[in-house]
Amino acid sequence: ENSPLYNAIKNSITVISVHTNLDMADGGVNDVLCEKLGIENAEYLYAEGAPFMRMGDVDFETASDFAAFCARKLNNGVRVCDSGRKVNKVAVCGGSGGEYIYEVAAAGCDTFVTGEAKHHQYLDAQRLGVNMLVAGHFSTEVIVLESLCDKLLKAFPKHKICIASEKCPYETV
Repeated sequence: ENSPLYNAIKNSITVISVHTNLDMADGGVNDVLCEKLGIENAEYLYAEGAPFMRMGDVDFETASDFAAFCARKLNNGVRVCDSGRKVNKVAVCGGSGGEYIYEVAAAGCDTFVTGEAKHHQYLDAQRLGVNMLVAGHFSTEVIVLESLCDKLLKAFPKHKICIASEKCPYETV
């Protein structure tokens, strides 16, 4: 009874939820993730016929160095599957993207940052020679909210717009 959705309905507040669309959209989750992680020259990386990911350039000597940088930028712990390659061409997929490790490898990326991956996807990343950094579903997506709010305020200056995001339901210790 005390959830943001329940309170919105109770108070006749309109709720817009565009989760997957926002992941792929220009200026959406993956573009903001690239910006936050200093990834330059970002371009679309397709999976299942849609631009679910972005890829671009960075310059880090090791996967561990890049993981520490990501952890600071995303305020969250990062799991690292280190293939031993330098970090130069990075793919990102906010949320749950571990299943796209094959598309990432086929695109020639040496590193993949996503929010969730299964055990066999870590093994596939190692076998394919791709560093995989898993930074948490919530942490790789929540970063878009401030940008989205700013865009909505510019488009609808007479309206009140607020971010009603739940906090991450778990913590990394």
